[in-house]
Amino acid sequence: MTELQFTIAYLKAIEEKHQNYFEENNTTIMDFVRIVGVKIVSIEFTDKSLPEEIQYDIEEMFWVH
Repeated sequence: MTELQFTIAYLKAIEEKHQNYFEENNTTIMDFVRIVGVKIVSIEFTDKSLPEEIQYDIEEMFWVH
């Protein structure tokens, strides 16, 4: 599994963990983040309106601030 594939899988897992939030707001996790890079991957928030708990799950894995 490449780093990009792992990143996508991890973000999907976060979305599933917080499924109620995303369904209630008719959004996906990709509406709030952007994947930068292919071999060496990082995440950037494009919208910081996610609940703190979801942001924390992303920050914890990818060291995003």
